[in-house]
Amino acid sequence: MLQDTQITLLGAGRLGEALLRGLLDTGAVSRTLLRASVASTERAQYLTQRYSIDTAAGSNAAAVSGADIVIIAVKPAKVGSVLREIRPVLRPSQVIVSLAAAVRLRLIEAQLQPSTPIVRAMPNIAMALRQSATALCPNAAVTDEQRTLVASVFRLVGEVAFVEEEAIDGVTALAGSGPALIFYLLEALAEGGRRAGVSGPVADALARQTLLGAARLALETEVSPSEWIEQVKTPAGTTIAGLEVLERDGVRQALIEAVTAAARRARDIADELEAELETELET
Repeated sequence: MLQDTQITLLGAGRLGEALLRGLLDTGAVSRTLLRASVASTERAQYLTQRYSIDTAAGSNAAAVSGADIVIIAVKPAKVGSVLREIRPVLRPSQVIVSLAAAVRLRLIEAQLQPSTPIVRAMPNIAMALRQSATALCPNAAVTDEQRTLVASVFRLVGEVAFVEEEAIDGVTALAGSGPALIFYLLEALAEGGRRAGVSGPVADALARQTLLGAARLALETEVSPSEWIEQVKTPAGTTIAGLEVLERDGVRQALIEAVTAAARRARDIADELEAELETELET
């Protein structure tokens, strides 16, 4: 399906580059069918040299010509200006995919031609290793064929789920911000190992492998996390001693609150962006 699909990426910061790397590493997307447009000449030169793709600086309108999928990977505050720049050259058959967190569909729709097919996508940085968790939310103009096409792109770099837009803020917090929370825990596990007498490099390596092993057990079996905990712990054993500290210090609740706080912030940013757009339209 993707063999003849032209994909243009507008913006290629950390998230955009992760997508580029993941797609190219699969071998399923040709370098000749990938194009990028970025703000600076230096960044364009880096991407061209690193990935051998057509990359230009400051030419978003030119970059979307011929594209089947236009992926917007700029910061949320820049989405409006990018949309206004490319609006005159977009064709009805092109589908817009926005990776910008907190930019709602109606905000994008308000700045493009009516009936433009648009998909909100919320992936994470693990796209670089084809291990992302990506949520997709299409608008009403997206056809079944386009829905399948966009999903096939993101399935190359991880798992995909379709969600209603009301769930996107939660996805942003869980899947988008989630890796940072996991890395936070990873650092803490390794530090705990060091304080228990394990040398630094060994503690880091064991913490990473332990996290990977636990994640694969969770992914590749039908056993729930709570059931795995029961299988690992033994009465009056070491695991229970550690779990009791986590419960005592409220780590579980803190993680729950961290995700809900990130979701609230995503909603707040979305509200702020909509308010800015309304001000622009009034003037």
